[in-house]
Amino acid sequence: MIIVNVSGGIGNQMFQYAFGRYLSILLKKDLFLNKTIYQFNQYRAFGLDSFHLPPNCFVGNFNDLMNNGMIGEDILLIEEKFFHFDEELVAGFKELVSENELPQRTAFVISGYWQSAKYFEGIKEMIQADFNFRHKLEGAALVMQNRIKSENAVMVHVRRGDYLTCPGLFGTVSKEYIIGSIQYCIEKLEAPVFYIFSDDVLWCRENLKEIEGLTFIDDSFYDEPSKSYLQLMSSCKHFIISNSTYSWWASWLGSSKGNLTIAPNEWFTDQTRDTKDIYGPEWIKL
Repeated sequence: MIIVNVSGGIGNQMFQYAFGRYLSILLKKDLFLNKTIYQFNQYRAFGLDSFHLPPNCFVGNFNDLMNNGMIGEDILLIEEKFFHFDEELVAGFKELVSENELPQRTAFVISGYWQSAKYFEGIKEMIQADFNFRHKLEGAALVMQNRIKSENAVMVHVRRGDYLTCPGLFGTVSKEYIIGSIQYCIEKLEAPVFYIFSDDVLWCRENLKEIEGLTFIDDSFYDEPSKSYLQLMSSCKHFIISNSTYSWWASWLGSSKGNLTIAPNEWFTDQTRDTKDIYGPEWIKL
């Protein structure tokens, strides 16, 4: 069995699930999403049950595994060593499979963030199917989604809220980045229409008021764990993202041939982290 220690917000959870799903396919093992941490975390909620997860994916707490005898005696912990893609780790798993040396009674516990699409290359279509929302939009959210889909819509995500409390790790995107990215889209796209998604809409209204025709998606469209909001974001055709896994996934879910994604050149204020593998190969960094 592949056991994924799930943590963080919905964007982090989606990365953790995607790598766990890849390993479960590669190693031909069931997948278990360990959500124990959310018993003690009042600021985040488990959100992967918003999606159509496969039948061999189980969700619960670690005690459920032990009490129900779902794992064998051998447990091997795999912890993320660094932020960028760990090619050696993935190659090691592939070697175990190719040489038929995979211990059948071993449960692999996966702990980390795994924030790169390289961790689930080869199963993109499968991940897209898994991340099909169970909750369908209705009411004002459905009306907004239909409007977004009818236009050459550009998602602009401005994450501030919790980032303002941890400036030593995350920096908020600047006004200059947002305006510069919007101007880039105006120059490159035909009749773009901009939709502003943010946890600080008041700041956006004040700092982006020089740009005409913006549509602000306010808190009335927000729900836990962001089912409607993320669907609206990913319904856009082009994306100006923050240094956030939340908008990363909006871009990935909404990606299609010819779409445009702009990302901030600096992902962390902590420059010791190698962030090269979080960016898509076609993305524009500003």
